[in-house]
Amino acid sequence: MSKIANEYWDSMNEFKAHCHYVHGYLIRSERWNNRIEIYLAITSSVCIGGWAIWAEFSFLWGFLIALSQVLNAAKSYLPFSKRIKPLRNLSYAFDELFIDMEDEWYCISEGDLTVREIHAKTIEFKRRIGALWKRHIGELTIPHNDKLLKNSTLIAKEYFLRK
Repeated sequence: MSKIANEYWDSMNEFKAHCHYVHGYLIRSERWNNRIEIYLAITSSVCIGGWAIWAEFSFLWGFLIALSQVLNAAKSYLPFSKRIKPLRNLSYAFDELFIDMEDEWYCISEGDLTVREIHAKTIEFKRRIGALWKRHIGELTIPHNDKLLKNSTLIAKEYFLRK
């Protein structure tokens, strides 16, 4: 296999890890958002009933209600819910792009493309990845998560080992 074909293969492996990373970040954001929503729903209904039944714990009920009010006010400033839709759309778009990339790999592995064509395909996919990120994420901040990246890389390696 040529050096440029190996570079394409490496890019495809790296991109598969990024696909899993984006999906993992989506799941992480959804979980945090759900935790907040569930906490708010439970405290708003349970605390008032608990206060009426166990008046001797009024300080606890008052604290939990106040905490839920602060969280409810701060919720719009937390990044989790803002990330869900863009990450979901990016995840779908990345999955579609990966299928295109894998399809091109077949032509490369069969020797149907020249070195110049393989290089052009590699650059094209890199541009498409950047354009998708810009379109779906834009100015949102997605902090780097080493643990998630490591896990995503392992999942991608397992994917290619099964091929």
